[in-house]
Amino acid sequence: MKEMLNRFDRSPLWLRLGILSALLAVLVAGMVVVRRQSQTERSTVHSADTASSAKSAASSSSQSASAQQREVEEEERAVLAAESAVQQLEAVQSEEQLTLAQEAVEQVRDGVSRAKLQARVQAVQQRLLEQQGSAADLQISEQEPAETENAWPQSEQNSAAVSP
Repeated sequence: MKEMLNRFDRSPLWLRLGILSALLAVLVAGMVVVRRQSQTERSTVHSADTASSAKSAASSSSQSASAQQREVEEEERAVLAAESAVQQLEAVQSEEQLTLAQEAVEQVRDGVSRAKLQARVQAVQQRLLEQQGSAADLQISEQEPAETENAWPQSEQNSAAVSP
């Protein structure tokens, strides 16, 4: 080994640089190969871990996955039912439809969907209250002339009864 290093020291500069370049290239190529292998090993180990953990927890994960899937499906159904009820409420605008729509919206657990649907229900509810208020005003205004007409003959009857 000592002899080889002595030869290297006595060799020309271009030869030394060439040998060092070749060694550097081999080193870089080795690092690239090792990195690729470690990545494939990690993915293989990860997939093996995933497969083994999936096998070991297959029953519990399949049960929880199916339960989660059922919950998601139920939530989607609740949102669709509430959406349908709110559309029906907007079309018909009655107290009965308002009650049905509010019950359907209460079944929705998703906060964003529930807030949007609730806002639509409240808008229709406000319109219904305004319609009821204007109907009550109209009813009162219709009753007042009837009461004054009925009151007039009574006052004449009272005055006629008092006069003689």
